[in-house]
Amino acid sequence: DAKRRPFGAIFRRGASGTYTIRYRDPSKHERWEGGFPSRAEARKRLAVIQGSIVRFKKFGERETPAVTLAEFRPAFEGARAGGAPSTRATDASRYARLATHFPTLALKDFTRAHVEDFLGALASPPPRPVDAEGTPVKQIGKKYVGPASNATRNRYVVFLSAVFKAAVARGVATENPAKGIGCKGESLRD
Repeated sequence: DAKRRPFGAIFRRGASGTYTIRYRDPSKHERWEGGFPSRAEARKRLAVIQGSIVRFKKFGERETPAVTLAEFRPAFEGARAGGAPSTRATDASRYARLATHFPTLALKDFTRAHVEDFLGALASPPPRPVDAEGTPVKQIGKKYVGPASNATRNRYVVFLSAVFKAAVARGVATENPAKGIGCKGESLRD
């Protein structure tokens, strides 16, 4: 089911219906990347790789594209396809919160300080809604959300690490800034 291209090939793999690309890097090693949700996404990634290889061969430069979290989301979700619906929903919720916190920052520009800033924002409670006189307003049907627990923080550390591991594998990040950030102790509820 492979469609040959002048550079690389695109395959539709398995029951999940995701697409995989195959190409040769400058050292002539065969490389595979999978989990693309559509043929267009696979084609786009193959074009980016081809451009970077041509630039490397001509000028010796390696360029990491500036891709934001929001732009990387389809590729990440495609790579993690196949989990339980509740897992996919949790991942989507976490990803949306990250993309809201970092709307314009490119993955290649992330540092450990950015990750720690996000984790610090999780630990501080969101402000309670107040009326014009400054009196707290009770929101019907909405529960007040306090600061995130250590367990929530730990899940975000692991999730961020997974996002950056996929980004490094796809060539849109140069390192994993969440790597090495330890998990905090979690308390058991009675």
